[in-house]
Amino acid sequence: MIPMTMDEIRRATQGRWCSEGIDVMVDGVSIDSRTARPGDLFVAIRGANFDGHEFLAQAANAGCIGAMVDTGGCEIGLAGESDRRFG
Repeated sequence: MIPMTMDEIRRATQGRWCSEGIDVMVDGVSIDSRTARPGDLFVAIRGANFDGHEFLAQAANAGCIGAMVDTGGCEIGLAGESDRRFG
């Protein structure tokens, strides 16, 4: 992965912060909370069988520094991690 900060990723994806973001370097990207590692950005993908938004708490527990969500708003974030989420 090309080293990027959370804000660089937000700008590249034309996203917006759901809460005050911490502009830290992202170590990796994960779409699976089971394999997420500390420092990763969790990308919550909706699929035919699973919705990544249902695994935000697991991603936070794995040490993800933020989550990219698609909720149409900012109702969903990393549970208990309001300082580390964006969508």
